[in-house]
Amino acid sequence: MVDSSRGYVPPAMPDGVLNPTYDSWYWSLDRIDQDLTWELAQRSRTLGFKTYLIDAGWDTVAGEYVKGLRGSTGNYLAPKESFPDFAGLIADIRNRLGMKVMLWMQQYALGRRSFYYPTLGNALCLVGDPELGPPAETPFLCPRTYAARRHMVELFGRVLEDYKPDALWFDWQEEIPQTCSAPHYHEYERFGDGYNATQQTIMETIRRISPEVFVNMRWPFANLNNKPYTHLWQPIDSAGDFEAMRLRAMVMRPFCAGIVMGTDEMYWDPEISDPQAARFMAAVVFTGVPYFGPNILEEPASRAGMLRGWLDFYEANKEDLVGGDFHPYGDRDRPDQYIEGEHAAFVYYGNRYRGPVRFSKPVGRLHVVNASALSGIDLWVVGLEAGRYRAQISDLDLGNEIDSRSVQLSFSSRLRFEVPVGCLLTLVRMP
Repeated sequence: MVDSSRGYVPPAMPDGVLNPTYDSWYWSLDRIDQDLTWELAQRSRTLGFKTYLIDAGWDTVAGEYVKGLRGSTGNYLAPKESFPDFAGLIADIRNRLGMKVMLWMQQYALGRRSFYYPTLGNALCLVGDPELGPPAETPFLCPRTYAARRHMVELFGRVLEDYKPDALWFDWQEEIPQTCSAPHYHEYERFGDGYNATQQTIMETIRRISPEVFVNMRWPFANLNNKPYTHLWQPIDSAGDFEAMRLRAMVMRPFCAGIVMGTDEMYWDPEISDPQAARFMAAVVFTGVPYFGPNILEEPASRAGMLRGWLDFYEANKEDLVGGDFHPYGDRDRPDQYIEGEHAAFVYYGNRYRGPVRFSKPVGRLHVVNASALSGIDLWVVGLEAGRYRAQISDLDLGNEIDSRSVQLSFSSRLRFEVPVGCLLTLVRMP
């Protein structure tokens, strides 16, 4: 209804939107440099990642991110002391490793130590409170001003021309004040009109200079209003909690027609067990385009094979996993999910459920991941193609079988298999 009333037209999807992506933010924060980024890019490529997200820390010196108005956020000029050849680094990641590069930006934020502040400081939002005195300066450019829109044209033109990223990850828009009492001239009376005009300016600039670049936004500004200005959504930060991430993404799905659903850059403590780490991996792959962020410098050696296995599984099935029909099932408050694709169906088994999982079309190939805390699955499915199936149970790497047998299944069948936590049951109908 909202999309049709606005005349929303889904964007063309540039190459790389479905790429599994690595990001170090949750453990490195903005303490990154050229050597660390190159090492992580190399390691992530060997695991199967196809895009590297360079998060906060490339845009100004380390430690400035948390300073907000008191810092130099807003520069988007890689500091020579930490990135002596940032454009060359991006080119090496792309050309030598064959990966795409995504750059983090919070383009509405501006600190007083940014070199843009002398000319743009008067375009910042001022927010007043009768009980606290005169209006206070905020670190947010006012989107109702011409100066902010003009700045976006210059800023994105420079970043796209100088660094040539393949994608952009937008951050920190949910706190832009919706009221502004600054003395600057407001071209738009309403915040929403000014914000949308500025968003449109950004998107038009990207399409004019680099039409192959795609944009990723996270909740809460990954929303119906911003759909015309993005290609991919992801839920809000959920580090260390794969269930929160999975359920938050599920809530967004009813509104994401026309764009792609991705995941948060999922991080877990390197000290957790392999089966528990596998539950994180499964939740990501069964939720959307996989974004991961574990500390691959400290992860146990066993995790490399596990991550590689899950990314290989995603690559082999990504069109179905991302583009298939998504359904919740089970507990109304904490539902699990299944996906019906063109070539296979996928069930995320996180909790025991007594009722049936009903497929809307015949299924001859089914993948069920045991993402629960207990070994074994007991699942009633309705909609299988009746016949003989090869039942295979994987190990944690998904590369070897710990059990393989022939089973007879009917249209309505109870699947009872000893699938270890974090492992995969694959059922393939035999000729």
